[in-house]
Amino acid sequence: MFKKLAKVSAATAVGGSLFTFYHYPELRSDPVQLLDAFKRGIRCITTCTLMASDYVMAGDNITSQTHYKAAGRMYKCFCANGGPYIKLG
Repeated sequence: MFKKLAKVSAATAVGGSLFTFYHYPELRSDPVQLLDAFKRGIRCITTCTLMASDYVMAGDNITSQTHYKAAGRMYKCFCANGGPYIKLG
């Protein structure tokens, strides 16, 4: 199960990188912005992968502690990425 999760995460990272590079030409002219966009994307993918693995490991025994742990991971990711996520939360 974890191999499949890792493959999906890697495919999402590559696809997201190509999508960002193709659809946002203004990022191509500024490598620093492009690198920041990639870092934010990788941070989101990593967080989602960790959250998914928590739920997979919990199986049928998903408790409020599992949800609390996922919410904490999501909050840390949004704080690190900044932007409108914090304002909307």
